[in-house]
Amino acid sequence: MKVLLVKVCFFLLILCPLFVGCARQTIILEDDVSDSKIATLQARAVALKEWNMQMRIALKHKDLSWRGTMQWQQSDDSFSIIFSDRIGRRLLLIESLDDGSVSAVDAKGYRRQAANASLLIKSILAVEVPLDNLHYWLSGAPAPVVSYNQLEFNRQGLLESYEQDGWAIRYADYRQDDCANELPSHITLSDRQTQLWLQIRSRQLTQNAIKTSIC
Repeated sequence: MKVLLVKVCFFLLILCPLFVGCARQTIILEDDVSDSKIATLQARAVALKEWNMQMRIALKHKDLSWRGTMQWQQSDDSFSIIFSDRIGRRLLLIESLDDGSVSAVDAKGYRRQAANASLLIKSILAVEVPLDNLHYWLSGAPAPVVSYNQLEFNRQGLLESYEQDGWAIRYADYRQDDCANELPSHITLSDRQTQLWLQIRSRQLTQNAIKTSIC
């Protein structure tokens, strides 16, 4: 019996490092270091003004569950966001208007209008989707002005998770853009009732945006 226990303990000791290596390893930096990193990330996100992103999206809210794709095209303060189902049929177009408001047109041509994109989505789906902060979160940074907390970084020093405006934001993976900047490619957003998964399939930056704001 003692021999068996020794063998089991030895076997567990061998396995422990493997499990530790597979576990999510996060670090919490000193306040001045993390503040400096966040300031740099926010400055980069603010400077990003032109892009075209294609992503897969999954939304779960209470009994509502939906999967599809999202295309986001941005040019300075103008944007259009297209939601499509998994076979590519357009379901909803959200776009900015000249007066600063936002409109939505569904597959049947019915149009709605609101002061911002988040209010518009809520009026359609009765679900909170934080589109107004999403530009920054997709760029790998907390939104400016709004307070944030619970910062965690991975072993490579990349931002891994934080909380802001009632949402928990987690980055599962990063990829390099055209200028060798690390930008998140797998993002999870969650609050008390809603979970949103985003997988960025492509992120195209215009030449002007690359020259003036990133490289």
